[in-house]
Amino acid sequence: MQAHAITPVHAPTIATRARLKLAPAIAKVPGTPDELLLTRLRQGDECAFNELVNKHHGALVRMALRHVAGREVAEEVVQDTWIAVIDGIRTFE
Repeated sequence: MQAHAITPVHAPTIATRARLKLAPAIAKVPGTPDELLLTRLRQGDECAFNELVNKHHGALVRMALRHVAGREVAEEVVQDTWIAVIDGIRTFE
């Protein structure tokens, strides 16, 4: 079995993302701090993505750990989730 390295999560450039699909990871509630961050993301503010990651990454990893064998796999699952957030941010409802 091949070992997977844990790599840091980096925000992909929003302007270069063409496909718009999203795995629902963040609740959209009008007027909440997360909703404001989502609005900023839709406007192309990449700092908003970093704020979302800083706020929710740990909780997502803990949730993933309940469903997968180890931390490395959980980190990969969460990275895929963050990429899906960027890919689908404009169509997320």
